Amino acid sequence: MLTTTMTPKPRILIVDDDLLVHKLLSAVLKGAGYEILEAYGGREAVAIVKTNHPDLIMLDIMMPEMNGFDTIRSLKSDPDIADIPVIFLSAKTDSSDKVRGLELGAADFVNKPFDRTELLARIKTHLKLKRQEEALREYSQNLARMVEERTQQLIHADRLASLGTLSAGMAHEINNPTTFITGNMQILEQFWKKIAEYLNNNDQAKTDPQIQYILREFPAMIRSIRLGADRITNIVAGLKAFSRKETLEKGPTDVNQCLTEALALTHNRLKYHIQIEQNLSPGLPPAWANAQQLVQVFVNLLVNSTDAIGDRNGRITITTGLAAPDALEIVLADDGPGIPDDIKDKIFDPFFTTKPMGQGTGLGLSITLGILQDHHGSIRYENRPGWGAVFIITLPTERKQWITEPARP
Repeated sequence: MLTTTMTPKPRILIVDDDLLVHKLLSAVLKGAGYEILEAYGGREAVAIVKTNHPDLIMLDIMMPEMNGFDTIRSLKSDPDIADIPVIFLSAKTDSSDKVRGLELGAADFVNKPFDRTELLARIKTHLKLKRQEEALREYSQNLARMVEERTQQLIHADRLASLGTLSAGMAHEINNPTTFITGNMQILEQFWKKIAEYLNNNDQAKTDPQIQYILREFPAMIRSIRLGADRITNIVAGLKAFSRKETLEKGPTDVNQCLTEALALTHNRLKYHIQIEQNLSPGLPPAWANAQQLVQVFVNLLVNSTDAIGDRNGRITITTGLAAPDALEIVLADDGPGIPDDIKDKIFDPFFTTKPMGQGTGLGLSITLGILQDHHGSIRYENRPGWGAVFIITLPTERKQWITEPARP
């Protein structure tokens, strides 16, 4: 239903087939500060109302072709104009005519000849009621929207509370095997030093291609396992921090190095069919950030791009540079299908995902946004010709930009 907007000078439509009535009413209403529209028949009146949406209609009953009763019936059948008040102004004084007019939806009934003061008082009253009804309708609409938004906030809060409870148990269950991995890795690294020294001094090992391959690749394997174990620990810590709103320590951080670590962690997912193009500007000032959380941000975006590209050969471009003297910019772009316009405003909402059931939690981009906001940075999505998803991240380089962090207990 259309809500009409009251103009500074309310518009009143006079509908009557008598020219003298038009002249008299126009003089009275213009003198009272109203804007006048005029119609001399019912069909003409309906057309004017649909086009101009007056604030009030003065309607005669006795008119040729289409009388006042048929006219108001037509007006009230259209939901876009049904709320406009109609006052019958007629020489018919029979009470049955008045009742019929009110039953058809008229706001009032004034007899001809009319009293000027009474007529203006009734018009003023009905225009005031119209304004109040419009204000009440707008308030109701806003209230319904506020209730819906608050409901969604409460649902979100409840989910986060459940997530916080779940993450505490997850942390305990995951950290135990991670401790075994990291502890055994330390022993393995010590043993490997002795094994590598022995093999490098063994003549038979020097000519064995398999042993030489192990000597070349094993150190990288150990580093990769250690990075993965550290990443598991950091992800659990990040999830707990997300649900508890903790602030992790921040300091000068090399963004390019964080990207390199993220690429190392996602290497197994990228190496088969994803081409990585790195345009990392050298000599960038450090971001004021938590390195572990930045790596998590980049891993989330790289994984999303890989999932979007799917099984086909694809390309991801990573670019770093200065967005301003005191801000860094990181751009991650892929050549996947991109994000449809109708959902791009929802991609950072918690638990929103486009992945099939069981293949995504809908938390990756929400956590990413939360981390960057905690860093006084930002992330936005863009559509660019020739590309799929393009994410632009900005991060501050100076601590002095920051609001003072709360004191730790």
